[in-house]
Amino acid sequence: MGRNRIGGVAGSLVVALGTVVLLCGTVAHGQPTAKTTKASAGGWPKGEKITYPAEGQVSAERVRVRAGPGLNYYVCETLSQGSKVVVHQERSGWLKIDPPKGAFSLIAAKYVEKSASDQGVVTGSVVRVRAGASESKQNYQVQCKLNKGDQVRILGQVTSEVAGEKLSFYKIKPPRGKAFLWVSAQYVGYVKPYKGQPAVRPEDIVEIPTVPDIEDVLKIPESLKVAKSADRTELKNLDEALRIEMRRPVAQRQLAEHLAKYMGLSAKTKSESIAELTQGRIKEIRRHMDIQAALERSANIKESYEESQRRMQKLVKTYATAGGTAEEKLREATGRLTASYVFRSRGMERWRMVDPFTGKNICYLLPGVVSGESLKSKEGKIVTISGPAVFDLRVRLDLVVVNKILSDDS
Repeated sequence: MGRNRIGGVAGSLVVALGTVVLLCGTVAHGQPTAKTTKASAGGWPKGEKITYPAEGQVSAERVRVRAGPGLNYYVCETLSQGSKVVVHQERSGWLKIDPPKGAFSLIAAKYVEKSASDQGVVTGSVVRVRAGASESKQNYQVQCKLNKGDQVRILGQVTSEVAGEKLSFYKIKPPRGKAFLWVSAQYVGYVKPYKGQPAVRPEDIVEIPTVPDIEDVLKIPESLKVAKSADRTELKNLDEALRIEMRRPVAQRQLAEHLAKYMGLSAKTKSESIAELTQGRIKEIRRHMDIQAALERSANIKESYEESQRRMQKLVKTYATAGGTAEEKLREATGRLTASYVFRSRGMERWRMVDPFTGKNICYLLPGVVSGESLKSKEGKIVTISGPAVFDLRVRLDLVVVNKILSDDS
């Protein structure tokens, strides 16, 4: 069998886990009456198993895209009837989507160093990226966080107010795979599965800390003497409402409205004690929202990874003993054989074929006639492999079942 070095398709299995901090306001906007189309009549399917990401189509004449899953989140953009969206999740009647064309995010200018007229490099650690709004003055909903060295595309510069402070922000293209927006599910119809999602790494499924008890924060220390006043009464009422909200399951808690009310009290009170207590509650609510968002993201990643494993098991069952018939697509490739550190569950291991000069992925390998033990013994060596291949849309590379292998020591 001749050797034919193949440059391969560049791909990486990186799905960044960005924690979304829901810092939104309370401005409510109604949605339009739906005018359905044949492709999307009836809104998003309920009670049906849908593999995400999925492609949807807007069924109303003008649908608002919001910073979060609810009417109390500010409007960022609008979509016209027939617009296509990529949906990543449905939650309580709202769809998490990729930001549509024209959407933008905001990042504090002081944490970005311009490398070109429209390019920038993040210089800080854990820098918040906020949902920009074309149709609202509110711009403080956190979408994700970026770290030192991350690249951003700069679209402009604005001054925006956050927590009563005017700050300079760069308008940037929403970071792909990290920044999302939301739209009402009743105005979007399901079209088909979306074929553009990279594979998910199991190491992206993070350990989530134990959710703290909000009661520890709602207690008023004896050292702080707060005189009876309208502000103190309002604080007590807000605390009681928050207690009721915190009795709901973590995933169902709607904390954005509570956050906005505490922020409003903090801004108007003239009592230093009230302001100090209110700030403590604001900080704790944000921490709970961080945890809530991380739990949601982790659950989605876990589900996606498990689906990837099921697909892999089906491939193994179908092709593990395949001999390479005329009807099958055969693949021959030469490169360096390495272990996959992403797919390494016992009995479900994969190997990678990489270009020895660039390190870029050429294809992924599964044991077939050639056993996993034989592949493992040749890790790090330049080899030529062949076998039936299936193109995997998740990683955008071939999955090759290795039925033949040659190396310098063969």
